[in-house]
Parts: sequence; structure tokens; C-alpha cells
Amino acid sequence: MRAATWLLTGLSLAVVLGVLAWELQPARSGPGPLHPAHAAAIGPQGTCERCHVRGAGISAESCTECHRPIAAQMAANRGLHGAMPRDLASACASCHPEHHGAATRLLSEHAFTRAGITVRTEYDHRHVAGFALGGAHTRLECAQCHQQAESPAPPSGGRWLGLQQTCANCHDDVHRGAYGSDCAHCHGQEQPFANAPGFRHDRFPLRQAHANRRCDQCHPATGDHAIAALQQHQGPVRACVDCHADPHEPRIATANGRLPIRAAADCARCHTTESFPAHTITSANHHHFGPGLTGPHAAVDCLDCHGTGTQPNRWTGDAPVSTDCGRCHASPHRATLMAGPADAACGECHSDTHQRFADATVAATAHARIGFALTPPHDRAACATCHPREKRLWNARYPGRTAAACSGCHADPHGAQFATTPAFAECTACHEPTRFSPPAFDATAHATASFPLRDAHTAVACRRCHDRVIDGIRRFDGTKTRCADCHRDPHGGRFDGAAHPTAIAGRTDCARCHDERAFAPVAVDFDHARWTGFALRDAHAALACNRCHERLDQPDATGRRFGKALGSKCADCHQDVHAGQFAVAGTTDCARCHQQTRFADLTFDHQRHSRFALDDAHRRLACASCHPSVATGAGPVTRYRPLGTTCADCHAAVPKDRRR
Repeated sequence: MRAATWLLTGLSLAVVLGVLAWELQPARSGPGPLHPAHAAAIGPQGTCERCHVRGAGISAESCTECHRPIAAQMAANRGLHGAMPRDLASACASCHPEHHGAATRLLSEHAFTRAGITVRTEYDHRHVAGFALGGAHTRLECAQCHQQAESPAPPSGGRWLGLQQTCANCHDDVHRGAYGSDCAHCHGQEQPFANAPGFRHDRFPLRQAHANRRCDQCHPATGDHAIAALQQHQGPVRACVDCHADPHEPRIATANGRLPIRAAADCARCHTTESFPAHTITSANHHHFGPGLTGPHAAVDCLDCHGTGTQPNRWTGDAPVSTDCGRCHASPHRATLMAGPADAACGECHSDTHQRFADATVAATAHARIGFALTPPHDRAACATCHPREKRLWNARYPGRTAAACSGCHADPHGAQFATTPAFAECTACHEPTRFSPPAFDATAHATASFPLRDAHTAVACRRCHDRVIDGIRRFDGTKTRCADCHRDPHGGRFDGAAHPTAIAGRTDCARCHDERAFAPVAVDFDHARWTGFALRDAHAALACNRCHERLDQPDATGRRFGKALGSKCADCHQDVHAGQFAVAGTTDCARCHQQTRFADLTFDHQRHSRFALDDAHRRLACASCHPSVATGAGPVTRYRPLGTTCADCHAAVPKDRRR
């Protein structure tokens, strides 16, 4: 028996010394040799902790500390790693195996499949912002652009990152920068470079004779029309006379026997780009030069106005317009009825489209001179609507109404609601003189009423609030102004009890928390303690509402988008990791030991809050020495109570024959 005791003691001492030696050794060998790239980065004095976190394996932070471009991708949610699911992107070792020496590549083939790339050679750059592979680029091998793509050893500058995505980075710019750097805008990626399917000369279509011109014939190397200059600032499109001499300029036309045309402006009015001698002067486009040839004028022979090649042109100045009737016709009206000189005012009421002189109608400008301007919609009314033909007397037919006297012709659709209010006695106080609907009574005018319109209310149709219709007439007076008069309370009166304030900073009703822009989110800082009795402090203050209140897919019957709170006790939201060891009367008060900043911040004092004060020897022990982990139906749980407090509960008795 004594030999067995010494044997057990010796074995225990050997185990303790072995564990101590294992913990104190400067560096332990890994499961296999490192890849040379990592071995060189860590150096001969490197330790496992350079990449491994004790007790947690490899973390993504250990990898991204060296691979910073990958860290930047993940932080910005861009690139291949930034587009991967976060749990996969953080599991670096699942795609990049290590501890196999130089025989295994750090970038495994199955890594592409895990990243969603079934065939690596068909990767379409979907994660690369601004450079999708198309056309000829889809047929390129990866190594043609990424020269280190197939390198067995990780290149120092990176395998895939660092390339510029401009065309000129790989291709020669035959335009020497004259057209900018966006080559794909004209050339694309589908057709040969010389085709330039995207190039369009839209501002000046190249048709007929212009289609065969070389670029440099219109765009010299220098000057305002050089390509480089137009890239910086595009001036107005050039007219024909900017490049071609005007054969109709009086001096040149007289010398060549052509018809002089003053203020020609642009040749395209008569000529095409196919052939200059051909012209398209017709009665329809004659208005480009002066009077339009419509009505009786369309039957006049050209020679009656333009003469022949041997006699001078009838017009010695600029070509007349259609209203210059006095150039050919005498006026039958008195000068007092005309808006201007007798030879230039006929067009106010007459048109050259009229077949007869008597077909004239009084123009709106002429009607305005009698005190009633024919603004819309009065400009569309037939004369007989306001001036009935059956009234023979002049004063009866033309009573001289003013523009604001709407009731002279129109019935009051409001049933005299506003007749006693001087500010709104005239219809034009709320309505435009040009139209009845929509009214001109805007938010500024509404502010003079008992309910100013602000924010979202300014977009509400009038009839949404003024919905009372009596005897077919919509009533505007007596409209209610409380929120509950128009809106259902989604809180079901929860915040209208005696325990809650009726006004906050002068705001009452729903305005205590909400403004008129939108019901959600609340417009002021929501005092959770005041309204719910549960103060949000520390970590709880940083939580989103839906962490405690379930967010509903659709608003419920009262319009709420969040459900009721899960509860106010810790156990309502948090799992009791102590499996009820500290429950009192069925309830666990976590705040006795933990703070709300985070669960690991303890207020527990072993000396004051437990039955067993720690002396010097016990104070140095790890918690697990006395509080073991025990298996339960819900998983392993650290036992804190009940535990014994006597020495024998933790320490075995020493045999009498070993006592000294």
C-alpha cells in the first residue's frame, strides 16, 4: 500500500512537470512546415501567435494585418473578397491552406468555386467596379493581363490587384489623347477597333456630300474646331456660311446674276447637302424669307414679287413679314383702332390664311385694350358666349365687365361660404384668373386659417380634409384640426394616460414625439424611460428598436410597424448562461453581478457577495479551479452554486501515517 502511494505521487509529479515544460518552451512546432512565403514574412524568430490566436485558431485580422489590400476590399464591400459572405471571407484558411510547405499552393483551386466562380477562366470581372469583360476581352487568358496569375509563388506585388483599367494601359492610343481616355465610348469591346460603332456625329449629321469628307478637312490640328479644343468646350454647331461663301450676298449675287437674299441665316432652308444648285423653295417654306405663302398669297406668281433676272428685286430692304400688309394693301380702319402704324398692324386681327378680309377675328391683344384681357381660358371662349348675338343694343351685348367680376358669368360653387369674408369675396382671392382648378390657395394662404399647412400636409389634396359635402356643396368651414380627427392612433391611446405628459416643449397631441414630415421616425429624441418605464442605458441605448421590438412585415391593424417589447427582465431577451443557479423565487436578477455596458463587466465581489471569502492562497486560483464546468441538458454550464465551503469539499484528507 505504501509503495502504491509513492508510485501515484511520482506519476502525478511527472505529469505536472511535463505540462510545465510544454507551456514554458519558447516555440512549439506546428502541424507542418510553413509555405516559404509565410516563413519568410514571419522570420526565424516568429511564433505561432503571429497568425494564430490562442484558443481561437486563425482569425481574419491576423491575415489582413499583412494583406492590407484585401482588408480594404472587405471594409468597402467591393472586389471579390468584399462581395463574398462575411463568414466565408473571414475564414481565410478554408481557401488558402497552410502548413503543407512549398508543395501546396496558397491559392487552392477549390477557392474559386467557394467564391462562386465555377470556371476560373470564365470569370467575368463582376466584382471589379467599372471594368466588365465583354467582346474580345472575354476570350483573353487571365495571364495576358495579370502576368503573375499562374506564378507558383505568391508575387510580391500581388497576383490580381494593382492594374489600371484604362484602355491606354494595354493598348496604344492612336488618337494621342485627342479624344480622351474613354475609348469604349466609341469603339466598344465587340467589333474591330477601326469600326468605332459607338462614334456618332449627332450634333452635325454627316450626310451626302459631308459624309465623304476627311476629319481634318473640318477639324484642323489647332484652333476652336480642333478635336482637342472641342473635347474641352463644344461651341455652337457651325452654319453653312461658316465654311462656305454665300452666293446670295448682294455684292456676289449681283455679279453672278443670282437672286440676292438678305439675312439668309442658313442655306439649309432651301438647299440640301446633296447638291447646292438644287433648291426646295415652296409655298410651304417661303416663310423662312418673310411672308408665308398661304391663303390667297399661295396663288401669286413668284415674278410678281421677285421680278425677272433683268429687273431689280421688288424688295430693296429686308424681306417683309406677313403682317406688313400696308406694303401692298391700304388699311380701311381708322388709326385709333390700330395698335401701331396702319401699314404694320393688320396682322393683329387678320391673317394671310383668311380667304376673305371679313374673316378676321378680334385678337387677344386688341381685346385687352378694351379692359378685359383674353387670358386662358377666356381665349378659347366663343364671342357669342359672352356677347350674345340676340341682344341688339351695343351696351347690352358689351356691358364692360372687369376681369375680376367672375360672378357676372359664373355661379358660385361654394354656396356663398366666403361671401361675408372680405378677403375672399372675389374668386381671384383663391383661384387663378386663368383656371378654376387647381386653386391658387396655397400653403402660405392656408397659414392665415386656423391650421397652417406644413411638410407632408402640403401634399394632401384639399378634399382629404375638407370632406363634408352638404347639398352637393363642399364645406370648408368648421374643419377639425386634431391629429386623431384624421389619423388613427397606432398606439391605441397608450401614451395618453395620466402617467404621461400632455405637452412637451409646448407641443401637444402627436406632436409630442412626431412632426408633420412623416410619422416615422420620431422627430425628437424618444425618452424611453418617460414613455415606457424602461430606461435605455449603456449597451441598451445603442440597440436598434427591432432588437427588442419585433419588426412587422406589414403594419398591423393599428398601423404599427413594431410589435410589443419582448419584456423588461433580462431573461426576456437574454439566455441565462448560469442555468438558473442565481434565481430567487423563480427570477434571476442579472444586475446583481453584471452591468449594462457589457456582460463581462462584473460588479460581483467574491469577498462581499459570496459565502466564501478568498484568502491569499485562494485568491491566486483560477475561477475554474473551484467552479468546474458540468454537463446539463442545455449544454455545459459553469457551476457556481451550490458548492461546499469547507476544506474537505475541495481537498482530500492526508493519511495519518503521512502527517508530520
